[in-house]
Amino acid sequence: MANTDIRFGLRYVSGPIQLVRFNLTASYGVALFLGDCIATVTAGTVERHTPGSGISGVIWGFIRSDDMPVSNITASDTTYTYKIIANVSPETLYWCQEDGDTTPLALTDIGNNVNLIYTHAGSTTTGISGMEIDSSSKATTATLDVSLLRLANEYIEPDGTVTAFDSTSGLAKFLVKVKNFIHASGVSGI
Repeated sequence: MANTDIRFGLRYVSGPIQLVRFNLTASYGVALFLGDCIATVTAGTVERHTPGSGISGVIWGFIRSDDMPVSNITASDTTYTYKIIANVSPETLYWCQEDGDTTPLALTDIGNNVNLIYTHAGSTTTGISGMEIDSSSKATTATLDVSLLRLANEYIEPDGTVTAFDSTSGLAKFLVKVKNFIHASGVSGI
């Protein structure tokens, strides 16, 4: 049975939660969604992370300059300035779907590192990210975004539906841990 293509960025599973409020670069112009990753830039603000370049946190929420919470930020919204609420704990575990664009990741790939990729837009209806694991980036390179910890045998959807996974076809879900945290000890500054 083929796996269902349900992208959601990094979705919390377990581990410490350390939420920090960051300022988004003014008039940034890139849509952002829950589950996307951010990176601190030289201005001291944050933007969506560039795969393989380091992660400052995983987006958990947004607050407009008028203190209203919102589910996502559209690329064309320049009316408000925003604050990003992000989990910055390097010990948190997440689920993430692989993109399945080349050879699907396999059980033998557990322990490798991979980059994340923004091939698909997030949902402006749900506010959920479209970010996925870039299956073609698997390697042991330490500067890749996340480590593959295990394949999900099944996944419980937010509506309670249980989805079983086929490890031989693409679009499987993996348990991951952010590997390339910008603010972790031993990592160079920006």
